[in-house]
Amino acid sequence: MSEQDQSTRKTFNPFNESIAGRNFVGREEQIRHVKMYFEGLRNSSPKHFYIAGLHGTGKTSFLGKLIEIARDHQLLGVMPTLDPNRTAHDHLTSILRAVAKGMDAVGKASGRLISDFDARTESKMFHHVKTERLESDFIRQDFETLEGFAKAASVAGTVICIDEGQRIEPMALSALKNALQHLNSYLVVVSLRL
Repeated sequence: MSEQDQSTRKTFNPFNESIAGRNFVGREEQIRHVKMYFEGLRNSSPKHFYIAGLHGTGKTSFLGKLIEIARDHQLLGVMPTLDPNRTAHDHLTSILRAVAKGMDAVGKASGRLISDFDARTESKMFHHVKTERLESDFIRQDFETLEGFAKAASVAGTVICIDEGQRIEPMALSALKNALQHLNSYLVVVSLRL
């Protein structure tokens, strides 16, 4: 098979993520609403929302599509993985780490954010990871730090997609809400299994 045939074959692979994204159907009305929410985030007036549905109805796929649409709007989209057996502190650490990792990927930090974040007690930029306590002030300060890097990278805002939201510790969700209530460059989308 020639190189051209191989590249053509890869392009038309039905399991290729970019192809699947273009063929995303059946949620046009919801996507239209999401684009309005993203414009609200770009205009510093985010409206957090949730997606609810039965197992297997496409909530995770929809969140993946939201991340793709976020990129098209010069927004950072992240989807942290939350372990239901971990603590509220761990859940917030996972969320902050996902944003730091995403910011490293789009910004000029060149891995510096995630390296500093992973330094835990030795971190020079992040406060939350230095303690095992759940403190909204530290969480807010860390989101503000990430917000500064977003502005430097010309990222208009960050969309945090939390899949299987029933897994997140209620205290973590409350601390996240408290930390973000005065920051207008974050939008949280939670999917919930009914």
